[in-house]
Amino acid sequence: MSHARPQRKSGFSAGTWVVLCAFLVGTAPIAHAQGQAQSALPSAEAIAKTAAALAAGAAAAPQPYYRYDTLFTNEKVNADGTSEAIINFALTVLKNEYVSVAKQKTISFSASSEKVEVLSAYTLKVDGRRIDVPKDNFQYNTNKGRDAGQPAFSDTTSLTIIFPEVAVNDSVVATYKITQFKPTFPGQYSSFGTFPRSDIFHHVQVDLDFPVSMHVQFANFGMQLKSDKEENGHRLIELAYDNDAIQNIRADNAGAVYNIGQDPAYAVSTFPSYQVIAEAYGQAAKPKVVVDDQVKKLAAEIVKGKTDPRDKAQALYGWVSKNITLAGDCIGTGSVVPHDLSFVIQNKTGDCKDHATLLQALLAAEKIDSTQALINATNIFHLPKVPLVDVVSHVINYIPSLDLFVDATSHLPFGVLPPTENGKPVLLVDGFKYSQITPPMTPDFTHEKVDMKAKIGDDGSVQGTVDISYQGYTGIFTHEELKDMSQAREKEFLEKLVHDSDFDGSATLKTGSFDPKTNTYAYGFTFHLNKFVKTDAPGGIYIYPLLVQPTIDIQVDSNHLASSNIKEFLCAGGTYEENYEYEFPQKITITGVPNNLEVTGDLQTYSSTYRKDGQKVFASRIFTDHTHGPTCTEAVAMSYKSAADKIMPDIKAQIVYK
Repeated sequence: MSHARPQRKSGFSAGTWVVLCAFLVGTAPIAHAQGQAQSALPSAEAIAKTAAALAAGAAAAPQPYYRYDTLFTNEKVNADGTSEAIINFALTVLKNEYVSVAKQKTISFSASSEKVEVLSAYTLKVDGRRIDVPKDNFQYNTNKGRDAGQPAFSDTTSLTIIFPEVAVNDSVVATYKITQFKPTFPGQYSSFGTFPRSDIFHHVQVDLDFPVSMHVQFANFGMQLKSDKEENGHRLIELAYDNDAIQNIRADNAGAVYNIGQDPAYAVSTFPSYQVIAEAYGQAAKPKVVVDDQVKKLAAEIVKGKTDPRDKAQALYGWVSKNITLAGDCIGTGSVVPHDLSFVIQNKTGDCKDHATLLQALLAAEKIDSTQALINATNIFHLPKVPLVDVVSHVINYIPSLDLFVDATSHLPFGVLPPTENGKPVLLVDGFKYSQITPPMTPDFTHEKVDMKAKIGDDGSVQGTVDISYQGYTGIFTHEELKDMSQAREKEFLEKLVHDSDFDGSATLKTGSFDPKTNTYAYGFTFHLNKFVKTDAPGGIYIYPLLVQPTIDIQVDSNHLASSNIKEFLCAGGTYEENYEYEFPQKITITGVPNNLEVTGDLQTYSSTYRKDGQKVFASRIFTDHTHGPTCTEAVAMSYKSAADKIMPDIKAQIVYK
């Protein structure tokens, strides 16, 4: 009988990497588009014929859930930065699982700066019948203030169209207009659209119309440029794209870096540079950095008894991070001006702009210079040449005297940025520097260690201890999870850990301690688990920690994921240790332990030792990843895979007994 290898169902992880996609129509990620009156829209008959032809051609190939038969966007931008767009789409449902999704189309907009009008909407049945959306099939959800007042934070409004009688092979068709009557930045405009190769687009057309006076920067990535001309004082750009077969479908791309242009896309901007974007934001935000008596008094209370500037900055950051809850929109349409600080302090809530503005004012009250900085908070690590506001839609702070970036919305220790903000381009509002990046995370930031002692009884049960030391993000997040746990929550937590271990038994939690200087959290468990092994028949035991995640297994196994044809992915180094002591009862004879192993790769090293001493077996493993992130290329992925192929068999090795 072989002891089952554990499933990774419990424990803690260092966070999730998020892929940025803006959604305009259905599920196809394209930018917020704005334009002029629609021309040459397809007829219902033409859509039906196209759908039928494509359905016949796709029958022999694996089908996606849906297909865009048409996606037309006309964007007209005015010299003051206002704009109008008319969007028309026809989406055909190809699988029953997508019917419930296709029935509803939601359009989101900022009520203070935009309005939306649905010009037509209907379901086109596969037999050619058109069923118009009745007037009662529209749902508005609005964020608004009391009476005639403005909403405290987001004024985002959504309009949902509910299409009638949708079934497989039917199409949902709509044309709607978005008018932006108040520009995000006066006299400026930027947007981008992208069309993933993992979706089917039979016919995409994008028409862009700008006054020549706006000096538009334009980039085309893999689309057909049908025309780019000046006519009657306007620059007119026409793009087309079609993709009749799914390409590059991936289920494991959560760690992939997203680069604008990796899929067919376009980008347009009237901003001459990213510096001008930072300056435009500064013009809206800096007047809100008011160091009045309220701010001075609050700052003095927070730093009372402290004289060192760093200690003061840390205290001020800690207060904002802990006391100001995150709410509302950050940077986007209708959302570039922070709230008055009196509102933020009184209500103890605000968006990222409010956090950054309040922290800057508190620092200024204590004579500590700082500036706000724009950054991307998802997995875009390279700014496109065309300056786009959408890719720098989060705000943090920079303290020059400490050469330190801080994000008060993150609730992380002072000086630690979220994983997705390390090693990224950043736009300083004051003191702008081209090619400025936040510090990348270094391998010495992460060190995880697990020590386990397990004594197996005559009945096959096991009891012992697990001591864990997590330095880095896992330590920070685990400390946050466990530090204020109630007795009832602790009981529930431990019961789940035991349940997820696939054994019956019990566990107790050892009191943990957190070292803020090294971001290390040390804690542990004692445990007693029943039926851990069968003692009346030969078997084997996988060597892994009980009740916590096998850190080396996760790190090495993820290398296979990273090497799955991703051109650039998120990566970070660190050191991971596991030490084990198993004690077997006298009735069991230990017949074999794994062989020692040494693996030295270009970027990773691994060593394991196994030793039998009487009825005890000692095992030690250490895995070190010397990679400097935040991103790695395919060449690094191949190095990872080469090391992983040698290490994984050792991690799966067993102690054999009879």
